Amino acid sequence: MNERSTQPLYVYDRVCPRESKRKQILREYGTAPARQKWDRDGSPRPEPEPEHSPRRPSGRRNSGPRIRQAQTRGGGAYNYRPGRARGGEAVRENTLKSFRERIVTLFESIEERGRRDETIARNQAIAWKKLVEYRRAIFTVLILLGVLALFMFAVYRLFFVITEVDVSGSALYTDSEITEAAGFSPGDNLYSFDAGAAQDQITFNLPMIRTAQIERSIPKSVAVAVEEDVPAFVCEIWGDDVILSSGLRVLGTATAETTLPVLVLPAVDYSVAGRVLSFADDRDERYIRSVLGDLLASSVWQNGMVTRLDLSDEYDMEMSVYGMYLLRLGGEADCSHKLKLAYKTIMSEAFTKNVPARIDVRDPAKAAVNYEPGLVVE
Repeated sequence: MNERSTQPLYVYDRVCPRESKRKQILREYGTAPARQKWDRDGSPRPEPEPEHSPRRPSGRRNSGPRIRQAQTRGGGAYNYRPGRARGGEAVRENTLKSFRERIVTLFESIEERGRRDETIARNQAIAWKKLVEYRRAIFTVLILLGVLALFMFAVYRLFFVITEVDVSGSALYTDSEITEAAGFSPGDNLYSFDAGAAQDQITFNLPMIRTAQIERSIPKSVAVAVEEDVPAFVCEIWGDDVILSSGLRVLGTATAETTLPVLVLPAVDYSVAGRVLSFADDRDERYIRSVLGDLLASSVWQNGMVTRLDLSDEYDMEMSVYGMYLLRLGGEADCSHKLKLAYKTIMSEAFTKNVPARIDVRDPAKAAVNYEPGLVVE
């Protein structure tokens, strides 16, 4: 048996002869002398210097043998520790970590060290394998999501295209005017517009349309159902004759003489076509809507008897009937009862027709009719 095979095995990261381990350390660190001796724990054994060392430049002799130690870059003794990622590392002997490791490894056998290193290596391999699997799963999910997004985009661009628009309920506007006001047209994507915003744009750009309802039919048609408003009054606002609906919605400006009843209102904050009037005082809007609600439900309005309605004064409202009779209503209290009493008075056989008169129903219990042939009723 040769000399190499009789060397004891030195077990750290792998099983190898002590001479092979020494050569490996020399290749990695290159700081140990050529004839370095090694301890059982794998650390280099310092060699004493010869007693008769050469004289120093200062002329002083060495006082005795010195211990040569391999120095690390930052100073401190070199100490080899097995079980590391690269087979060893340079550490400082005076650190707490080094001291703790020395205490732990002092009572460990070579077999225990091997088992510990094997456990650490196994755990690291398992962790790395899980990491690779997680990366692979995430990458697969990202690829699937990208393919799904591309598919949905292709379906969205190729299949959901408007080819048919069905408009109903309008006699004043053409289909193209309504679709243009809504902001879409054939050839656009089915979901390229907001239905609520399109409905609002229709009623704003086309004031005579009161409501609009848009419904999509997958994959390529849109239905637009509109309801037109009905002019009810003409009112002078800031010098313009404005046409209003029964709900005080601005329908436009009167361009010629009209037979609509004249409505006189208190101060208005703003008037915009396609939108409801806004009053300077919120209280004015409350009582005006209350009176108009009673008027629209009365026989006086339904029979077309009203020619003028003055609501500028909350406590002294007046109405012209047939342009000949002046009806004084007073306040909004019992307005429906007052209108019913006035209608019965005018339609009764005792009432003299075709003679201007004042009909006072401010107090229903004391209603009175005064005929005035020279009365001029607007």
